[in-house]
Amino acid sequence: VTSREVQVSADATFATVLQTKTAAADTFTGLSRAKTYYIRQRVRNAVGWSNYSATTTVSTTYDPPSAPTGYAAYDIASTSARVNGGSVADNGGRAPSNQRVQYNTTASDVGALLVTSGYWNGADLSGVTEDTTYYFRVAASNSGTGGGWGAYGDWKSFKTRVDVPHAPTGVAVSAITDFTALVSWTLPADLNGSELQSIKLRISTSPS
Repeated sequence: VTSREVQVSADATFATVLQTKTAAADTFTGLSRAKTYYIRQRVRNAVGWSNYSATTTVSTTYDPPSAPTGYAAYDIASTSARVNGGSVADNGGRAPSNQRVQYNTTASDVGALLVTSGYWNGADLSGVTEDTTYYFRVAASNSGTGGGWGAYGDWKSFKTRVDVPHAPTGVAVSAITDFTALVSWTLPADLNGSELQSIKLRISTSPS
C-alpha cells in the first residue's frame, strides 16, 4: 500500500464530498453539530486504487439548550399558576423537549421547589399559597447525545390572587366511549368570599 484516501460526505451517495484525508490517522474538523456524516476509504498500491470500503456513519453530538428568555406566568389563580417555556436562542441542535421550573418565595435556589413537566412549553405550579409573591425561573432540555438540561434563565415573579375561588377537587373521568367521556368534579369549598359564576373545562390532546 502506497497511499490511502478517506472521504467524508453529508449524504450516503457521496454526491458531494466534504473533506478528503490521506494521512495514516485523520481528524476531521469543521463539521456541523447534531448531524450524521458518512465515511468511506480506499487504498492504493503500485498497480492502482482499491474499491471503496463499506460506508461508516458517525453522528456529531448535541449541546444543551441555552437559558430560556421571555417566559411568563399565566392562568394565575389563588393556589396555582402555569408557566410557559419562552424561547431559547440556541436549541443545542434539537428543539427542546422538556421544561423545568424552579420557584420560591425569594429569588434564590435555597429551599426552592422544582417542577419538571415532561414536555416543552408548559408547567403547572400547584399548591402555592394565595396572596403570595413567588419567584421562578425556567430551564430547557433536549434529547440526543451531548444534550440535556441547559442553564436557568433569570428570575421572574408573579403574585397569587386572593379574589378568586380555589380549584375544584376530585376531578374524574368515567363513562368513556369511542367519542364521549363524562367528567366530574367537586366544587371548591373556599371561594375567597366570592360567588361561583361558571366552570371552565379545558380539554387537549397534548399535556402542553
